[in-house]
Amino acid sequence: MKLEVHSSKSHIIYVKTTKKHRVSEKTDIVDTMPFNDLLEAIARLSVDEQGMIAEIVRNRVIEERREEIANNAKVARQLYSEGKLRRGTLAELKKDLLTDK
Repeated sequence: MKLEVHSSKSHIIYVKTTKKHRVSEKTDIVDTMPFNDLLEAIARLSVDEQGMIAEIVRNRVIEERREEIANNAKVARQLYSEGKLRRGTLAELKKDLLTDK
């Protein structure tokens, strides 16, 4: 069983499920270039080029995180419409987990 928990100040939103809901999977960089080789190649670049790479990577991470958040929201809306998303306090979550098998 998988339990995802998202909280605010007063309530917790949680989902109990046996399925994995994530859609995207990233390819492994090792398939194209070993990580240490990549680091060594970057180290041979100028400081300006390394800075540009750092900025590009940072922006890509931000964009991927945005996509992940949007996907999580889409999944949450779907689960809510199916009646599989629950909302409550921490005490309600504990009670539900202890009574629901």
